[in-house]
Amino acid sequence: MVDSEVGASKERDASFESEQTFGFPMLTDVGGKLTRAMGAQSATFSVIVDRSGNVRYAGGIDDDRSHLRDEATPYLKDALDDVLSQRAVRRPEGKALGCALQLW
Repeated sequence: MVDSEVGASKERDASFESEQTFGFPMLTDVGGKLTRAMGAQSATFSVIVDRSGNVRYAGGIDDDRSHLRDEATPYLKDALDDVLSQRAVRRPEGKALGCALQLW
């Protein structure tokens, strides 16, 4: 997880991370350099980078803006499954539906 919004700080992110149970670390991207390099423009934008540094997926988590549909297409999960199974990613891009980021 990367926090690159205006006001991001290691202290704020450490506090947020300690309250959550994500199971993975949070990176503070002060200035938004990484976020810009990856092309992220919304809060749900996700990127999967393989061990060789190749971007295998970039886009949204799923296709459900309201989180009310059980039949939502799970873009990110599908891409992770493909990468972990050493298959070609079936959908290397997906529309990100989250709120616009307010970068530095």
